[in-house]
Parts: sequence; C-alpha cells; structure tokens
Amino acid sequence: MFNNRHWVFQQDSAPTHRAKSTQDWLAAREIDFIRHEDWPSSSPDLNPLDYKIWQHLEEKACSKPHPNLESLKTSLIKAAADIDMDLVRDAIDDWPRRLKACIKNHGVYGRYPEVNARDFAAVQLDGAYRRAWDAAVAALAVVQRSANGVQGQTVLHWEVLWPRLFANRDYVYIRRHKEFDVHNEPLTRTDKANVDSPKLNPNEMTSVQAKAKRKAMENYEREREYSRREFVDNKVYIIVSRSCERPDVPETKHAIRVVEYWSHMVVKTLEGADKVAYSLIGINGAMM
Repeated sequence: MFNNRHWVFQQDSAPTHRAKSTQDWLAAREIDFIRHEDWPSSSPDLNPLDYKIWQHLEEKACSKPHPNLESLKTSLIKAAADIDMDLVRDAIDDWPRRLKACIKNHGVYGRYPEVNARDFAAVQLDGAYRRAWDAAVAALAVVQRSANGVQGQTVLHWEVLWPRLFANRDYVYIRRHKEFDVHNEPLTRTDKANVDSPKLNPNEMTSVQAKAKRKAMENYEREREYSRREFVDNKVYIIVSRSCERPDVPETKHAIRVVEYWSHMVVKTLEGADKVAYSLIGINGAMM
C-alpha cells in the first residue's frame, strides 16, 4: 500500500483504542504506533480517517436510507472494501500540512473594535446563552458553583456534538474568572514641556547632522503628544479552565471523555472600561 515506505499507525483515545489489550496487541507485533497518551485525541483535523476517509465512506454507504443497523454495516463494509488506495495515500500525504497549520493556530490573538469587552466576557460565562446560539452543544450544565469554597469558581459538564458516525466528546472542567482594574499611565518622557522646539535651517536639510536633528525633533514632538494624554482606566477579564475528575459525572457510552483539557482567555479593554473595543488572547489544548 505504501510502496515499502515507513509508516506509523495513528489512533486517538477512543476507549477501544486506549484499551490495554489493544495497546499490548500493537506492541507485541512491533507495530510502530503513537500511544494514546502522546496524541491529542480531540483533533479531527489531524486524523486522516476524520478529515477524509469517513466522509468518503458516508457518501458511499449512506447515499440512501437504511432500514436497519445490519443494512448500514453491510453497506459500510462494502464501501471500505472498494475504497481507492489513491484516496488513502492523498489523505495521509496531506497530514504534514495540517499538522503545521494546527501548530501555527494553537492560540489566537485579535483586536475587536465593535464589541464591548464586558459583554464579550459575560457571553463566555453564560451557559444558557451558549446553549441557545451554539448548535454544537449537546449538553452544558453547572455541576457545582463556588467550587472548593472559591467565589467565581465553577465546575461544569460540557458535551459537544460530533458528526454522524462519530461519538460525541464531553468535558468535565473547573472554570475560574476574575476581572481586574488596570490604570494605564502615559509613556515616560523627558522634562521638556516648556521648551520651545528647535528650528531647522533649510540649508541643513541634506546633511547627516540635519537628518539626525530632524529625527530628534520628531521624537520630541511625539513625547510632547504623549505627555498630553490622559490616564485611562481599563479592565482585564481573565477566564481560566482545566479538566477535573468528578465521580458524580460518570462517563457515558455515547460520548468520549476528554480527560485533559485547559483553556486560558484574557480580554482587555483598550480605550476605557466602558468603551467599545477590546483585545483578546486565547490559548487552549485537549487530550483524551
């Protein structure tokens, strides 16, 4: 299939994949494979089956309704047996590009001039509103408020819908949020507020000294401009989440539990706490 090229067996952390019997079977046959604890499980963009093969099988096997489960199984087995190996090779060859893209986009930073930072931060914490606008939410519920006796710290259970033929993913995580006041000071300047700016002789315009003098004058004027800026009171909203274990939220058959998850979000106003416009920094990761 791979023309004697080296290949590695990739699997995510679905229960059947991370089962000890599966791991032992692969190791006993000296198959080169990525162990489930070393691979981000919730990563359909990095799995050829997820981003290419299953879509092809679904198109072939589910082009028409099936009267029962056995009919669907039969159709899937036939579609898998008839799959073109060129399709498989193309999907695998596309993997390095996708890996680089995922690494590049691991975090996000942006500035948004049309939205109030307080409103944006509030939306991130409003579970009822999230369920209303996010079609991918299968379930989102508060497990415990003021967790561990800390105000603003909440334990949540979140289940995400995945495409047909895939199991949903669910998360149990503890989230903490807090807002801070930030007093922005003007940039430091030299004490030249009452000094008249020097005049530049037109005859010196082309000399090296004139260029240096002109640059110094521009810097001076810039510093004077900064000195006239008023102090600005801004807000910073920080939302931090990480996975946790809760015996009162057991795993279910229809969802794969993401056992390692973390997320950091920083939302900062730019021109005052009540002004529209904010910057956002967000970083997250997951592993099952």
